[in-house]
Amino acid sequence: MSGNPTPFEYGSNYANLDRDHELLIQILNELKTTPDAPVNVLNELRLRLLAYLDAHFEHEEDLMDAFHYSEADTHKACHREILERARSAPALDASSVSTYVSAIEQGIEEHMCGVDRKLANFLSQQNQPAHAGLDTGAFE
Repeated sequence: MSGNPTPFEYGSNYANLDRDHELLIQILNELKTTPDAPVNVLNELRLRLLAYLDAHFEHEEDLMDAFHYSEADTHKACHREILERARSAPALDASSVSTYVSAIEQGIEEHMCGVDRKLANFLSQQNQPAHAGLDTGAFE
């Protein structure tokens, strides 16, 4: 995710997931552009990122379960790997924020361009009106 990616670059073409992805990109970009911020600010951003990941992944997993997505187990395993990577880092400071963001970005980019696009294609083919209540996005 070099620079400030546009939703199109990492978009899934599934609006509600893309809205969630835009928020993730915003949080990561905020961490990248404030490496010299006070430690408490960096760690508040990290906590915001972790809360976002939990909510977004829960949203995706609810959709997978509701629509009986056949690749759900593999997709959920990817979520666990990203969360482990995001949670395992020690508290952030000016010397560690860049490495942390790079590690998270790499996993997220692969995830959005891989399994999330597969999920979005699957969801786009489903009869969504019957499940419209589930597809509100992680932060609505």
